[in-house]
Amino acid sequence: MRVLFGECAIDVERRELRRAGEPVHVEPQVFDLILYLIRNRDRVVSKDQLLEAVWQGRIVSDSALSTRINAARQAIGDSGEVQKFIQTLARRGFRFIGAVEEAISANAVASDALSRTAQPAERPSIAVLPFDNPGGAADESYFAEGMAEALITSLSHIRWLTVIARSSSFAFKGRGMDAQRIGGELNVRYLLEGSVRRAQGRIRITAQLIEAETGRYLWGDRFDGQIEEVFDLQDRITASVVGAIEPSLRGAEIARAERKRPDSLGAYDLYLRALPHAYAYTQQGRSQALELLGKALAIDPNYAEAHGLVAWCHIQRVWTGSPDLPADLSNALTHARAVMRVRTDDASTLAFAANAYARAARDYETALHMIEHALAHNPSNAHALAVGSVVSAWAGRWEHAIDLAERALRCSPFDPTRHLALAATARARLFQGNVEAALVSARSAVQASPGHLPSHGYVLICLVRLRRLHELAIAVERMRAAFPGVRTAHFLEHATFEPFSEELKAIGLPP
Repeated sequence: MRVLFGECAIDVERRELRRAGEPVHVEPQVFDLILYLIRNRDRVVSKDQLLEAVWQGRIVSDSALSTRINAARQAIGDSGEVQKFIQTLARRGFRFIGAVEEAISANAVASDALSRTAQPAERPSIAVLPFDNPGGAADESYFAEGMAEALITSLSHIRWLTVIARSSSFAFKGRGMDAQRIGGELNVRYLLEGSVRRAQGRIRITAQLIEAETGRYLWGDRFDGQIEEVFDLQDRITASVVGAIEPSLRGAEIARAERKRPDSLGAYDLYLRALPHAYAYTQQGRSQALELLGKALAIDPNYAEAHGLVAWCHIQRVWTGSPDLPADLSNALTHARAVMRVRTDDASTLAFAANAYARAARDYETALHMIEHALAHNPSNAHALAVGSVVSAWAGRWEHAIDLAERALRCSPFDPTRHLALAATARARLFQGNVEAALVSARSAVQASPGHLPSHGYVLICLVRLRRLHELAIAVERMRAAFPGVRTAHFLEHATFEPFSEELKAIGLPP
C-alpha cells in the first residue's frame, strides 16, 4: 500500500517515506505517529490515544511528544506555524488534515496498516456495543445504554487495554453486523455485547465477550435483580463484568502471544508469555518467568508491568523456601521501587509492588497506599483487591482485610490470585477467634492454589487449635507432597507467622 499526500509518498510495507521523490529518514516512532494520524484522519486524536498507539501506554512527557510531532511535521514538509498536514487543536489533540490518496503496490497485503480492516494494534483493544433491549420499554432502553456507558468508563481504568469511545461503538446500534465486520471497522480485537430484559418486577442483564477476529465467545454471564434496585444493580453488574472479563482478556492475549514466532516477540509479548509461568507457583515456572521478563526489560528497561511481575516472582521464592532469602527480598524491593520510579496506574502492577513493599520491607503503610492508588484507578481489579486483603491482614486490619477479600471474590471468583483473598480471610478469622470459619477459608485457598505455602500453614494452624489430629496428619502429608522439603523454619522466618509459633512447632515438622 502506498499513501500519497502533497509531495510525499509513504510505502507502508517497506516503511519508507519519500518527499519530492527523495527518501526521508525518520525514526520508527515518528513513522508510526504519521501513519496513525493518517489512518485516523477522520477525527481528532487525543494525546492519550497517541501515547497508547505509538508508545504502548508508557508515560511520556509533553516535551517528548512535542519533539516527535515536530519531527513528523519536518519529515513531511509541514510546520507548527503552517499546519497544512498535521493540525494541533488546543486542549483536544491532533488531526491529519491533508488530502490523502491510497494506491495498491505490487506487494500490498490484506493486513496493510492503513486499511480500515487492519489487524488490531499490538496492545489489546475492546469496543462495548450498545446493549440490546428486546422488550422495547423506554426505561429499559435508557438503562441498557447506561449499562454500556458505565462499562466503557470502568474498562478504561484497565491500563493495558484500549477502549473505543462511546461515539464510535454506539454507531453500530441496530445495524446487526457480524463480529468480524465490526471488529474490522473499529480496529479492535474484542467486543463486549449484551442485553437487558424485564419481567415481573425483575431485570436480567446478560453480557458476552467476543474475539472479533474469529467470532469466538470467550466469556458470558447473566445478572439478575429487582427493578427498583436498577441503579445499584447497574453498579454491581459493572464491577462484576469488569472483574470477570479482565482475566478472560489476559488469557486470550497470552494465547495470542504464544502463537507468535519467537523472533517477533516484543517486550509486551514476553511479559504475556511470562504471566502463566509466574502464576504456576512452581520453581520451574518462576525461573521461566524471570528469564522472559529479563528479556522484556532488556528491550524496555522502564516497563513497569515487567518490573512488577519480577517482584512478584521473587516474593514467591521468599514464601517457598528461597535458597538465598536476603537476595530475593532485595530483588523484590528493587523492582517494586522501579515500579514507583517509572510510575504507572496499572492496578495489577501496583499490587505486585505493594506485596513486595509489605513483605520485603514490612512497610505496610506504603503498600496500602499503593493498593488505594490501584483501586482508585480500577476498583474492580481482583488482584489488587486480593493483595490489599493480604496486606491488611498482615497489618492487623482484620475487617478491612475481609471486606477487600469478599470484593475480590465477588468481582472475579475464578481469578488466578483468589487464593490470596481466601488466605487473608483465614488469617483475619484466626485473629478474630473464629477458627472454624478460618479453616473453611484456608482449605478453599489450598484448593485454589496448592502451590501457595502460607495457605497450607493456615490450615495446619486451624487444625492444631481445633485438636483435629487425624485431619492434621492428612493435611501435613498434602503439604509435603507440594513442598517435599518443608520445615517449620519456612514459616517462622517470616514475621507474619510469628504469632502462630506455638501451633507451628506442635505440627511436628523438621525444625
